Amino acid sequence: MGKIISCIILACFAAAGAQAAGAGSAAADFLNISTGARSAGMGDAAVAGSAGAEAIYWNPAGLAGARGEALFSHTIWAADSSLETAGQVLQLSKGSSAGILVNYFMSGAINKVDNTGLKVGTYSNSDISVALCWGLNIAGGFPFGVSLKYIGSTIDGTASTAFAADLGVRYSLGNSLVFGAAVQNIGMQLKYNSLSESLPMNIIAGLLFKAGGSLSFEGDVNIPSGGSFGYSAGAEYAVSLGGSTSAALRAGYKSAGTGSLSGLSAGAGIGFGGIYVDYALIMFGDLGNNHRVSLKVNI
Repeated sequence: MGKIISCIILACFAAAGAQAAGAGSAAADFLNISTGARSAGMGDAAVAGSAGAEAIYWNPAGLAGARGEALFSHTIWAADSSLETAGQVLQLSKGSSAGILVNYFMSGAINKVDNTGLKVGTYSNSDISVALCWGLNIAGGFPFGVSLKYIGSTIDGTASTAFAADLGVRYSLGNSLVFGAAVQNIGMQLKYNSLSESLPMNIIAGLLFKAGGSLSFEGDVNIPSGGSFGYSAGAEYAVSLGGSTSAALRAGYKSAGTGSLSGLSAGAGIGFGGIYVDYALIMFGDLGNNHRVSLKVNI
């Protein structure tokens, strides 16, 4: 059974790779904005190391056996836009968990012009995604996960919906090295009246290196359908402060490649009694600094 499932997974990744290589521009760019301040502080390097509700976005295999938690996140993004996130994970068994993640994006005001270039007003975009995720350990502890998504997008009053899926795997290469890979946004096109556009499918793979003690590093590569090859790299230093209190410092860098923006990032987090608060500063040069704060609660 494990060999059969592994072959199916490899076939899905190969098919997604062929689709990504031949795809052009993509719609629903808000799907490229990540979830959670921990990953943002590490330059969005998270496919091998994310866990709990954040893993629903990055790699559903990170849900395999995850404990129950709730996640709330607020992101101040470029051009006066914002992203609100809410998620929850429930542990079904020792090696299996399920979760839901809701993302709501609202753009800032966008100028509307006529065919002469004269401004005639403004409009805004709003988007939502709802992901249902299941992660489990198969084939002797091999983490695998899948997410099914509903996506709704409205541009200047014109609405469109689509459905998509994410597929992810992880594999331990020893006590200090973990490999992760995922295919994101495999699915339908969004149709705005007579215009049809593909979703921003992305293939992502990375390595998490636990350097010993409290220090870890992660590096990811992205092969997106609507952009150029990109990469992310980040580090985290996490320590216990005694009892149930912990703290973490993070730093990272993300290159362009998935329709998002490039820049340095830094972050910090503190936890006490099963409650964790994380903050990330995301720097985009001339486009300014963006901020993300998230709250996680063990349940």
